[in-house]
Amino acid sequence: METTESTLQCGAIPLRTLQGGKVPGPMPRMGPPSASGGPLTSSCQARSRGTGEITTGSTDPPTHRNINILQWNAEGIYNKKIPLTERLQQENIDIACIQESHLKENQRFTIRGYQTFRSDREGRTKGGVAILVRNSIPTQEFAVNTSNQAEIHGVTIKADNQHIQIFNVYSPSDRDLALDTMQTQDSKCLIVGDFNSHSEAWGYKEADRRGEEVEDWQVDNGLILLNDPDDPPSFFSRRWLSCTSPDLAFATNGISRIATRTVLNQLGGSDHRPIKISLDLNFKPQTTNAQRQKEAIETQILIDIWIKVSNRGPPDPETNTLPIEPVRPLVTGGKTNIMECARKGR
Repeated sequence: METTESTLQCGAIPLRTLQGGKVPGPMPRMGPPSASGGPLTSSCQARSRGTGEITTGSTDPPTHRNINILQWNAEGIYNKKIPLTERLQQENIDIACIQESHLKENQRFTIRGYQTFRSDREGRTKGGVAILVRNSIPTQEFAVNTSNQAEIHGVTIKADNQHIQIFNVYSPSDRDLALDTMQTQDSKCLIVGDFNSHSEAWGYKEADRRGEEVEDWQVDNGLILLNDPDDPPSFFSRRWLSCTSPDLAFATNGISRIATRTVLNQLGGSDHRPIKISLDLNFKPQTTNAQRQKEAIETQILIDIWIKVSNRGPPDPETNTLPIEPVRPLVTGGKTNIMECARKGR
């Protein structure tokens, strides 16, 4: 069965509790050009609520290969275990980030070969998030305190001798996004989930307040959006008979370089289509002529700024040295301001 083609056009803190809060055929596409640049044995139990950080999986990370990640708003997974298991096998999925798991505390949910990490919503049958990780991948679970707003849950995995943080987000439209509770700086991060927000950047006709908030958070944290406006929509609204894309994926620069995003066929009757993100751990970015020219231009800009602010001449041609690093943040900040002004001036 073909599952990857479609013709449809329409802050992390150490875990103290897993409760996230009571809140209600396209071609595979690599990360944007602007982003330069068998299983091991393990006896792992399914995880639900607990205290302290939890590390599970094999003590040895997997060898060189792709890491395949599935993000999916399942609209309930308890009765969809069979089709989900089949899709995990078909797509060779290592990690599955599920939004709207709809699991109750007394419901056991496991899939053979995977560790299960859950953050169930208390007091209501809907909501909740869950992460499934292949047993062979060393994993440390963490929770994010959102003060009963969005549901955010995460894991840190070790693969190819590197640690990658993965955040799983479900943000109902009637609760705050709580994006600043995720600490993404100085680490390799992938953030996936249902943000319930609108922006032209991910295929909507116009942005709403939540979409602008997501855009601001993205710029402030230097993240790369893996969605493309031309990607197939991932959600069909039965109420409005429309197709949209509330299911987003963001990554830090290093992760975006090795990421390929594909919208898959419908699964288990959910109105949200699953999305596969593949991380090529063997990918080694090469510097192109265009990138070299870009770096040369940026360096010249730094030199010009230094000369003007320091009242000093150009660098010594023999040593070609100039302390330009102190002014590099000016250029970086300038880029951010340009992006912000462009967004607000839409």
